[in-house]
Parts: sequence; C-alpha cells; structure tokens
Amino acid sequence: SELHQKEHETHHEMKTNLAFLSLFLFIILRDSSCQKTFGQTLKGPEFNAESDLLEEIDLKYGEKSESFDFKSRKSVIVLENEKVSFSFAGKEGGYGLVQIKDKSQANYNHLLPSSSPSILWTSEWRDVEGLGYNVDNTYPSVKNHVLSSDSKGSTLTFTWSNITFGLYDAPTFPTVVKISVFLPKGSGLAKFSLEVDNKRRSENQPCLWSIKSPQLNFVGAQDGKHDSVVIPRGFGIKYTPDQVTSEAALPYPSSGCTYQFFSFCNGKASSCLYYGAHDGNGYTKLLVYSKQNSGSHMHITQTPMDTCAVRNGKLNENYKTPWETVIGVHSGDHYNSSNIYREFVMKSAVWTKKGPMINRTDVPEWYKNVTLWFNTGWNGGVLNASEGNPAVAVPKLLKLRQIVGAPFTVHYYCWHRFPFDSNYPDYFPAKQGWLEGVATLEAAGIHVVPYINGRIWDYNSPSFIKENGMQHISKNSAPRLNPSTLQPYNENYGSGQNFAIGCPGTKYWPKKISGIANTLFSTYKTSGVYIDQVGSAGPKACSDPSHGHTLGGGNYFSQGDNNLLSSALGFAQPHNGIIVTEDNAETYMASLSGYLSLVAYGNCQLFPMYQSIYGGYMHTFGRYFINSDYDHPSYFNVKMAQMFVLGSQMGWAGVGGNNPIYSFLTNPSNSDSIQFLRDLMDYRVIGGNHLKNGRLVKPLSIQGKRNTIVSDCTRDAVQHSVWINGLNVGIFFANADNESSQSNTATFIGTSYGFNESTNLELKKVTRGGTSVVKTFKGNQEITLQVDLPPRSVLYYTVSPSK
Repeated sequence: SELHQKEHETHHEMKTNLAFLSLFLFIILRDSSCQKTFGQTLKGPEFNAESDLLEEIDLKYGEKSESFDFKSRKSVIVLENEKVSFSFAGKEGGYGLVQIKDKSQANYNHLLPSSSPSILWTSEWRDVEGLGYNVDNTYPSVKNHVLSSDSKGSTLTFTWSNITFGLYDAPTFPTVVKISVFLPKGSGLAKFSLEVDNKRRSENQPCLWSIKSPQLNFVGAQDGKHDSVVIPRGFGIKYTPDQVTSEAALPYPSSGCTYQFFSFCNGKASSCLYYGAHDGNGYTKLLVYSKQNSGSHMHITQTPMDTCAVRNGKLNENYKTPWETVIGVHSGDHYNSSNIYREFVMKSAVWTKKGPMINRTDVPEWYKNVTLWFNTGWNGGVLNASEGNPAVAVPKLLKLRQIVGAPFTVHYYCWHRFPFDSNYPDYFPAKQGWLEGVATLEAAGIHVVPYINGRIWDYNSPSFIKENGMQHISKNSAPRLNPSTLQPYNENYGSGQNFAIGCPGTKYWPKKISGIANTLFSTYKTSGVYIDQVGSAGPKACSDPSHGHTLGGGNYFSQGDNNLLSSALGFAQPHNGIIVTEDNAETYMASLSGYLSLVAYGNCQLFPMYQSIYGGYMHTFGRYFINSDYDHPSYFNVKMAQMFVLGSQMGWAGVGGNNPIYSFLTNPSNSDSIQFLRDLMDYRVIGGNHLKNGRLVKPLSIQGKRNTIVSDCTRDAVQHSVWINGLNVGIFFANADNESSQSNTATFIGTSYGFNESTNLELKKVTRGGTSVVKTFKGNQEITLQVDLPPRSVLYYTVSPSK
C-alpha cells in the first residue's frame, strides 16, 4: 500500500542518516584524539597528540626505535632485516604503516611523521538495500598480530575480527580481515597479501564490494625538493609530487595503467620506494596515487569476485587477493625500479611466455623491420569517411612512397561504407574499389592495416538486433548485495552514436571480432588488422551470471580480450599478417604483434619505464602529430627523433583531413627533414640489435650546453638513449635541430652497464659505411665520448668486450 511504502522509505532514510551520523561521529572522535569503549570489550582507536600515556609496545614482536618518536605514537611493531625496516603502529593505531627505512642508504625514511592515523586498508560494504559501510583498520575490532620465521624470512600477520561497522548502534559482524607481510632474508622488498572472511550469519549481512589495500600514507621527504614519482601511464610519466594536482586513479589493464608499479625516488638520498602489484594474470584493479597535505598516498583498489552477486547458486563469502603487493626500498633511481618488475614479469607473467620478439615465429619478419607508418586521415575527432575512399587515399600514399623512397605501413581508416564510429561491428562490404586499392598499395611495398573496433557495439547496428546483442554485452551492477536488475553500459563518441560494450568474457564476442579479422585477411588480402581500444580502454565490470565468468572483479576481461586477439593472430599467420591494438597495456603482449603508442607519447614528462621493462619483448609504433608540428621543420624532426631513440617504429601522421603532413612532405623546401627521417629509418635498421632486440637502460650523463626545441613540449634538440643486449651496449644520439650543430661530451663507465672491472672493452662508431674502433679501455675506467652533431644528424656508438 501507499502508507506501507511511505513507512518503508522513512525507515530506510532513518537507517541511512543514522549510518552516516555514526560514521561522522566516529571520524570526529578518532581524529580529535578521543577514546571510547564501544559495546562488548572492543577498544576504539587511541590518538592523543599531547599524551605520553600510550600503550606499551606489544612484546610478542617488535622493538622501540630510538629515532621513532612521533607525537601520536611511541608504540610500534617493527619487521626488518639488514636491508629494510618496516614500522607499523601498535594496536591502538590499527597497525598502519608509519615508517619504511632504507638501511643501505643511512636509514633513509620514506614516510613522513604525522599525528594522523595511518590507514592500511579501507573496505566498502553494501547490504541488500544498497546501504554502504566504509570500514578501515582503525575501526573497533579485535586486533592481533603474530610473527613467524623460517630459513626464507619472516612473516608478520595482522588480523582484525569482530569488526564494528560504525558507532553506538552500528552492527558488529564476525568478519575477519587478515594481512600477511613476508620479508625475505636479504631483500629490501616485502610481500603483502590480504584475505577477508565475511563469515556470513544472515542473508542481510553486508557483502564486500571493494577494498583498498595496502595503503601507504605520508610518502616523501619533508621539503620534497628531491622527490619524484613515475606513474604507469603510457610508457611512464615522471612527476614531482606537487605536479600531481588530483588523484591519479589508474585502471588496469589500460593505457592509463600499462604496468603495475609506482616508483618514488629521492634523488638526494639515492633511495627509492617501490610499490607494485606482482600479478602475472591480469586481474582488474585500480592503482591510485595522490598528493596529500603531508606527503603522497598510494593504494590499490581491488574488486572482489562473486562476493555481492550469486553465481552458480552461491555467494562467495571469502576474498583473497590473487596477487602479492610488493613494497620496499632499493638504492639508485627509477631505472633500478624497472629491474624489480622486469625480473618478476619475465618469470611469472603469462604475457612474456612466448619470449622476446626475435624468437617469436607468430610475428612476421617484415613487421619487425618496419620503420615508418602513416594513416588515412586521423587527426582527432570524427574522421571524414571520404578520407578512406581509395580514389582519395591510394594516390597520396603512392606519392609518399616515392618521396620517402622506402617501404612503410599504413593504418587504413574509413575503408567501410558507413561513417566512422557507427554501426560497429558491421563493416562489410568495403567501399567500392578498396579491394583493388589494397592490392595496388601492397604491390608498391605499402603494408595495409585496416581499422576495426574490438570493444564497442552500436545499439542500432543490424547485428545487435539480429544476433540478440543484449545477451552478449557487459552489464553493470549498482553497488548492493545481490542486485535484481543490471544495466548495460552506454558510451558515446564524436559520432553521437550510442554503444554497448561487448563482453570479452562471453564466447560470442571474441569469436565475432576475430572473425572480422579473418575476412580481412582471407578476402581483402591485407597485411594486418588494427583492433581498436582493446589495449587502451580499461575493463568494465560485468555482473551478468549467464556469461559464465566471475561477477564483478576477476581477470575475465583481460583473458577474454586475449582470447579475441589470439584468435585473430591465428587467422593472421597463414597470411604472414599482424594484429595490433591501441596503446600498450602489458597483458596483451603475447597475443599481439605490436602496439600503437598514442597515449605513451602524449605527455611532455614521458619517462621510458616501459622500454626499460619490456625492451626486446614488444614493438610500438606511432604517436600524435598536431598541425603545429609542421610550422617549423625542427618540430617535426624532434618528434621523429624521440621515437627513434625510444625504439618505436616512427610516424603515424594522417595523410588526409586537416593534417598538413602530406603538403609538408611534398614541399621541396622540407627535403632536409625528409632526409633526416630517412637517416633515422636507416639507423633503426643498422641499430636493430639494440633498438629492436635490446632493453633501454639509464642514459649517459651529458656535459655542455644543450639546445631545446619548444613546440607543444620543450624537448632537448639532441635526443639520446642507451640500450643493452647481452654484453653489447648501444648508445644513440640524434640532433633534431634543423639549423644548429650541437657539441657535447658524455661519460661512460663499463661497470655501470654490467661489465666487470677488468674486462677489456671497445668503443666503436657505427655508420652506414661500417664500424670503426674509437678506443679500448677497462670496465672500471671512465671514458669521455665526443658528441659532435651537425644539424639533422645521427650518431651511434657501441661498447662490447674486445675479441
């Protein structure tokens, strides 16, 4: 009845208000340093900034650190070895992390002192009505910790049980949260694991919706002048903490989170804090970094599997993080952080199991040797479909083939009959004359790689209606226990059309998209297929139980997309073809030939962490070009030079629309830039043992004045990198300045690049004409390289043991 409905709404509103009031009061009491006993024998958190009457240190395990005298806590629990020391607040502080010391660097402490409580985990719970409870490690609960040790190291285990979800009349549930911290002997890195046992006693007991753990707070030095952080977006972006003005919540796997760790370094102390998810199976997560009033903050938001929705007739009461989060310290800089993650992924990640590119037989040799790309008209926004008309695109591409004087690859947009970003995935038949156009281009040495989208499905496409699209798309759930109704996602791009997201966890969607690739190879004889968005857009949680995958969290999204790409790659192989996708999420590496690196080059503070991790295991190509890149030849030159030294296949500018590269390259006055581009292409082939098959490492220290080129970013005119392949080091310089020469020196010492002190080494200069020895020296001897570069020139050195 209407009266009953109003009573129900009033009751629900009172419950909601009471819950938020309880949470509000709890925060006030906690942060104002008040203490109160809540029901039973549970103790609230105790933080009195003025009082010295704090609980004595728990003698089960721990010690009082003489240098640890924060205002709010003098009781700590310490887990340590000869490399690192982790200090956790005592029971009264909820066991939050309060110190991480690098013992190899004069006990440098990576966490700032603070009178605020240190949060180690925060969980979100939802009941059948959607009422939310946010609970963390400082909430009233029974807290315990235990140490165990063996020959491998020590494990410190914390438990929180009988947790009260608020204050006063708030419910207490028999939930148990457990965090174990394993510190191996001789290692500066600890492994954190988390388990939650909900111990459900009633159908209405809230379910675990998400959990943020482990959390690091107050990271950094007091003044922060020497601090920097590299976040895993694109290839990596290096910031000072103050440059991060809003929370960076990075969805994995995606272009926003292409690998899984933060590197936070203090240059003055030569000490770095490493925070990473060592997950080799591609589980969905958010890596979060933010700047606080006092230091920086890091955590991982985890979405449990099957904890809030019934699958196969049951609800999962327990959750265990399906990876270890590794936190610790090391000396050096951000490049040293990449060593830690590289070692992990080479041993444990499913996407490195096929080995390095040089050994992969499912990637054709012609693609491994590609040096240059163009595309048919993409310049941001919605493409003009006429740009893909063979009568428009083919003559332009043939003209560029003549000007460049070398083969290249074209990313072909708008080859289908309908406008861009509409009617996906119903692409066929192609535009009239496109089959013949592909044959013409391929015969001229231009590899054709057409565009399709591997993720979105137009609600108004014929196939959505005919093939029961609603059954196969991803569906969202409101945050609540066992929701009765799911909602399909809706995305909208510049075309104005509405799109669903095909669920890769179904059998239908991977088969649908890979089948399109098969048609392009078998019927249209293309050299490859570009499958858009798969390596770029982050996972969308799906809660449809009919799909057969876990509900909410899990790794079904990355597994399903790998199934899609692997199937497409299987169709490519008989035709010596390739499969590539947008951006460079690591999880798809083994199912692909390469990545279009758009986001990776889209930030002026690019840091090449990805190349340092995965050099030799992947090929990237392409970047954004904007109209102003053609205002001055140096602007064009420096973007190409940057791609060259970072090992990418160069180019990807659009040859139609309002992108002026076609007129730039066909203008005889820019012949010098064309020759410089040819030089870069040639040296990519000459230096392929390093740029294609090696791993990028720390650059040399360069002395002398360095010119800059100021366009959309300020970049060094001389682009530089160092690559290593076994016992062979490649050193690359490219002067992109169109008018000015550059003269500098650079220092090299062999022991910094893996050579023994007594090893006899040779420095060689490599040119088109051959190789010449410049000097010989010992591994522990510092030598000076003379770097004299005329305008638009390339210099390539190698260092290897003398024969």
